[in-house]
Amino acid sequence: RRASGAVGGTGEVPIGIDPESLEEENNQDHCVCDLCGFLMVEPTQSGCLQGHSFCQECLVPALKSTNKCPRKACGQKVDADRPLVSNIPLKGLILNLCIRCPNGTAKRQKRGG
Repeated sequence: RRASGAVGGTGEVPIGIDPESLEEENNQDHCVCDLCGFLMVEPTQSGCLQGHSFCQECLVPALKSTNKCPRKACGQKVDADRPLVSNIPLKGLILNLCIRCPNGTAKRQKRGG
């Protein structure tokens, strides 16, 4: 999968970065989408009172199937007419995470460039 609206002028970023590839000091569980299990791409708030965030591509279909926050422990009703809000601070945090190359050829790589 690829997502649009990303960094670097290409309009796309590869998604599906395994949280296990994060450098130990940067292991941020709140940066992982509960729906796909990968680091969030375009983190978007569900509209629940807790402000839970998910990948935009994961959240949109989840909200179409139900009007509740998709986080299992939450399940609060959300207003289907309310526009989705990007979680810009979380997006910035994710873009600055250091990620280990799974092949071991690079020690650190910032996802945001």
